[in-house]
Amino acid sequence: MKNTNQQLKQSQAPQYTVQWSEKKYLEMICQLTGYWEQDLWHPRENPFRDKTKKGLGACIYFERCPLKIKTEIKYACYYKLSNEEWSWTTLHYNGSKYNRIIEWLSQSVFNNESLIDRPLNDWLLSLRSYLVEKGKFFGKTRVRGVKKNGEPKEYDAQDSCIYKFTQIYDKIQNFYDERDEYEKDIWDMRKLGFTDKYVNSSRQHILNFTLLKNSWFYNPTQRFIKYKMPLVSSSTCYSKLLAIKTFYEFIIKNYPNIKPDDINRQTILDYLGYLNTLEITRGYYHKLIADLKDFLEICYRENCVSITGNQLIYDFYLHKYKSNYKPDYIPEEVIKQINQSLHEIKNPVYRRFFTILINCGMRISELCNIRYDCIQQDGHDGLFLRYYQFKLKKEVTIPISIEVANAIKEQQVFVKSLAHKGYPYLFPSTKYKKRIKAMCAKGFCDAIRELIYKKDIRDINGNIWLFHSHQCRHTVGTSMINNGVPQHIVQRYLGHESPTMTQVYAHVHDQTMRKEIEKYYESKVVNFQGETTELEEAVLSSNDDLEWFKKNVQARALEHGYCARPKVLGDCDISGFDGCYNCPHWRTNKNFLPVLKDTLERTNKVLQKAQSLGWQLQINKNTPLKDNLEKVIKALEEDEKQN
Repeated sequence: MKNTNQQLKQSQAPQYTVQWSEKKYLEMICQLTGYWEQDLWHPRENPFRDKTKKGLGACIYFERCPLKIKTEIKYACYYKLSNEEWSWTTLHYNGSKYNRIIEWLSQSVFNNESLIDRPLNDWLLSLRSYLVEKGKFFGKTRVRGVKKNGEPKEYDAQDSCIYKFTQIYDKIQNFYDERDEYEKDIWDMRKLGFTDKYVNSSRQHILNFTLLKNSWFYNPTQRFIKYKMPLVSSSTCYSKLLAIKTFYEFIIKNYPNIKPDDINRQTILDYLGYLNTLEITRGYYHKLIADLKDFLEICYRENCVSITGNQLIYDFYLHKYKSNYKPDYIPEEVIKQINQSLHEIKNPVYRRFFTILINCGMRISELCNIRYDCIQQDGHDGLFLRYYQFKLKKEVTIPISIEVANAIKEQQVFVKSLAHKGYPYLFPSTKYKKRIKAMCAKGFCDAIRELIYKKDIRDINGNIWLFHSHQCRHTVGTSMINNGVPQHIVQRYLGHESPTMTQVYAHVHDQTMRKEIEKYYESKVVNFQGETTELEEAVLSSNDDLEWFKKNVQARALEHGYCARPKVLGDCDISGFDGCYNCPHWRTNKNFLPVLKDTLERTNKVLQKAQSLGWQLQINKNTPLKDNLEKVIKALEEDEKQN
């Protein structure tokens, strides 16, 4: 069988090799002045040293390193420090690793050789052999982390020397690469002018097409992502690229000879089966399908590649998932346990962050990027929070409680105390001295998960709670709906683009309404003839009847029972509550006995007076009412005696 990449190969851009450039090399030298041009880097003299931190780390010795490569390594380190991709501790606490790399280079290269004169894999093979020979190769090392359930975990990481050298090589290769960013295999969205909230977070600003390089996927994927970049966020572009890579990996395993116009319905069905074998959530499964559908349709419409125009992925796959979607809110018993233990989180910033998030329900990225001066006050001493909703692309103002306002004010005091003045964010990252950046959400999520694991916080079923930040948003939405806030207000408050997402929270509200209905049926329920009535499941399961119950039943239940008149019959035309006693739609139970007995007493007095005065009309009107009340009261008193 031919090589898989060759079998998938179609038209592609000619191979480009990065070349050493004297002009670019001199540009490096010009930037390396003072401390950076010296061959001995002492941590105490490092211009980026944070004097508030204890420890210094190791010196780095460049004397024996070949000239060109010495300049390139120095420049890579200087660039990463000056752009705060590294801290000074990253450099000097790993000083022994860099010294080991320099020692290897002094024995392995010529004086006029540049790093990019050899492919990265050749360098790594040589470095690995050297480390093994010296007994300094540690292979994969164990690094501590946190699982989704808060449990500590360890995972494999690359040998430190291999990892550090790879970072340096990538930086130097990118520096010498003078192509337009769109012509490269790896795009940096910061260089392309995109500055949304994700561009400076983690690695989501890097779009790496290298895996697709030698296949027909390469050009269509780059065209698709370029098409999407002005329309969606950088994180969405990043996830769409991952979806295409997932489909590509399926293709090379199962259809190595396939051409783009050979992709058909059966290919997609096989792919859906392949996804079912992966350990992924239903939400991610749905996203992979939706992103692939988007890719195939735009490739056809924009003529990115020769592909069928027939619909390959039907909409009902997506709708089926959405219709089964339920809000993942945090139960009250879990929130109570978290709040009781919140003081045990060492970082007070995370404690304040949780207080705001669980009360305001914004997206976590919106809270991470909220401005320092976010509190507003109206003329009636009302407190409001102003922030930017990224999905709706507009600033909104929401009312907040005193508790939230106090948490914000405490955080403002903390930000003012920081060495760096003028932070625009309420939750700034304190990792960097020069770069102004919002706090990363991962540290907060890990802190909450560790707390839940440590304190063994469980739900009502005894399961340890699996926390993710978006649950706070669902909790706020669910609470608002259950407290009777109209859906269009909840939609606006939470920043939903359509009512569809807001309606998800109504599912829980239906359960609340069911309990409200059942509350009336917890004892014997009778009609106007004193006959027992049963609770119909249709009333419990129908959203329309539940909505009617919310708007009508609760309002009428304050007097003598409640009305079971179906909505299809329209509004009730009976005037006054006394008319209900002759109405087949009226229901009551023993909770209303005092009101019923009082009404019967008044009715008897009216009848006595009417009979003594010969008012036949009043006699005819009140006699059926009296008879019905006596039947109802008798039936309910019997039920009360039995219980």
